[in-house]
Amino acid sequence: MKLFRNIAKAVLAVSMLSVMVACEEEAVYTPAQDLANAQVYFPNTESSNIALSMDESEFDIPVCRANRKGDLEVRLIITGSDLLTYPSSIKFADGDSVTNIKVTYDPQVLGYDNPQALDIAFADSTMATPYGISNLSITATIPSPWTSLGQATVT
Repeated sequence: MKLFRNIAKAVLAVSMLSVMVACEEEAVYTPAQDLANAQVYFPNTESSNIALSMDESEFDIPVCRANRKGDLEVRLIITGSDLLTYPSSIKFADGDSVTNIKVTYDPQVLGYDNPQALDIAFADSTMATPYGISNLSITATIPSPWTSLGQATVT
């Protein structure tokens, strides 16, 4: 019986101590400051591998911005393939949240299964948002054509 009382006192002491420790003041929430820059970023839905076509000669890479006020020109740093042609800057019209980097290529020169890598970044990193993707690496390839020969049963 004495053992039971000692255990009960110990459990009571531990529970009272845990209640006293748990009663702390609430943390003060300090919101992040508003960003005054253009907040330019690459969407996270953009694939890192782009399948090109022999029937086309260009493709688009979307670029977004959160702050839609005013016209904006964003200089780009693009390194990679000499077989792809790309602009050195892009422009957002007033109110636009998305614009595209137009990349052109000659399908006859590029050929099949010849992957071309591009690394894209914003020249002025202060224009980018800290909450999005500011560097993008893609690989563009014209895949070899194939023809289905039908179905087969292998035994």
